[in-house]
Order: sequence, then structure tokens, then C-alpha cells
Amino acid sequence: MAAATIKVMPFGASIVEGGCWRAYLQKSLKESGTSNFDFVGGQSGPTECKLNNVVVDFDKNNEGHSGAKAQEFVANSNLIGWLKAATPQIIMMHLGTNDVKANRKTEEIIGDYSVLLSQMRAQNANVQLLVMKLIPLRTAGNDAAWVAAIPKLNDAIANWAKDNTKTTSPITVVDMFTGFNADTMTTDGTHPNEEGNKLMSSRLSQPLKDAIKARG
Repeated sequence: MAAATIKVMPFGASIVEGGCWRAYLQKSLKESGTSNFDFVGGQSGPTECKLNNVVVDFDKNNEGHSGAKAQEFVANSNLIGWLKAATPQIIMMHLGTNDVKANRKTEEIIGDYSVLLSQMRAQNANVQLLVMKLIPLRTAGNDAAWVAAIPKLNDAIANWAKDNTKTTSPITVVDMFTGFNADTMTTDGTHPNEEGNKLMSSRLSQPLKDAIKARG
């Protein structure tokens, strides 16, 4: 019997919306024998992704919103409607960079994470969250306070995940910070280039494969 198709929602801001890591990730999963997934969300893009100058065919659906902050998602209750429309079983979240750039405190961002998690679980009590530690900001061109705030937030994300994970609704932390060189792996000091997207895909590949298997 064929494995059930599992709905996966990539959720966040521009690093999600414009990230070719989603294309590379799908390619990696399929090449390793995992194909029973459907990326979901009300957004579609980017228009094209290339890997080593070869166009990668991929499911462009996502819930990434350029410029968005966790604070805005909470204030506007956007996620509730998106979850109802897409009904994901797995959510991959990279969120908080824009909050950091708005000089929001770590504890405020983590508070928003908790609200968003409650919305996710209200839609699906068994949802699995793959929460990413944020990729670093390049020192040049970014406020020093922002650069320093990212690893602090990442530590808080790890603790938050540990405190909020459940057997029925697990939270898996995916480390996008360690080994990510913002000088060589970003286009502009914030957003990943091809090398950065490759690293993000490689870090997500096994955790997502495991999550799909557990739910398929």
C-alpha cells in the first residue's frame, strides 16, 4: 500500500518565501526515496531555482511572507486562516530575523512563538514542528546588536522547543546557525545564496524525512 501523502508547510518570512533551499530539499528527499509529501501554503515561488546551473523542478507552495515579523503574525492572527486552508501535518519554521532587526527582545519573540504554536496545535493537535535556529547575519552592513541577538535568540529557541515538545506533537530543532558563514553564504548579509541554501537543505533533509516517515 502506498504511503500517505504528508502535507508540509514552510513558514516564515523572506528566507522561506524566496529560499531555494525548499527546491534543494525536495530534490534531496526524492532522490533518497521519500516522495510522499506535498508542500502547502498560499504563496508560490520563487520563480526559478538552479543548482549547479541546472534548473530544479519543485513544488513552490509555501507560507513565507517577505518582511514579516512573528509579532505581526500574532497581532493579525494570519496563521489561523492559513492553517485552516492548508491543513499541514508538518511545519518547517524559520522566523524572527525581522523581529531582531526591529530591536525586539528575545523574550518577546519567544512569546510570539508560543502563541503561534498554540494556533498550530489548535488546527492539528498532532502537528510536528521543525523549528530552525536562525541563520546568522553578516557583520558588515548589519547593526552589531542584531548580529549578537541572533545566537541569543537561537539559544532561547532551543530551550523553548525543549519546554514545549510533546510526544504527540513533537518539536525538532534544526540548527541553521552552526557552520553557516554569513560572509560567503548570503547574497546580502541576510538571505542565503546557493551555498547557504544547500546548507539549509542538508540540515533539514534527515529531520524532515524522519517526520514524514513518522506521519506516513
